[in-house]
Amino acid sequence: MNFILVCVLTVLIHINVAGSRIDLSLFALKLGASPLTVGVLMSLLALLPMFFSVYVGRAIDRIGIRLPMLAGSACIMLGTVLAFIWPRLEVLFVTSCLVG
Repeated sequence: MNFILVCVLTVLIHINVAGSRIDLSLFALKLGASPLTVGVLMSLLALLPMFFSVYVGRAIDRIGIRLPMLAGSACIMLGTVLAFIWPRLEVLFVTSCLVG
């Protein structure tokens, strides 16, 4: 049962992250963002994973996969909900960091 739950959660997270790449750029353009701002938003999607990948990999080796996966899933959900609740350009920067 845990394996199925992890697989379903992983697929849902992947759908959310892949959809966010397109939604963030289109939503930012709708809010009147410049192409430079949209580019910065897109680059923020990769910024935090780049900085934290080694640290999180070492943490997974020490404490297991469950807690980091739940924390990452919570960040992705929080980022998605923030963009939905407060549809502002400033919030999209936070959303990009959390979803990435």
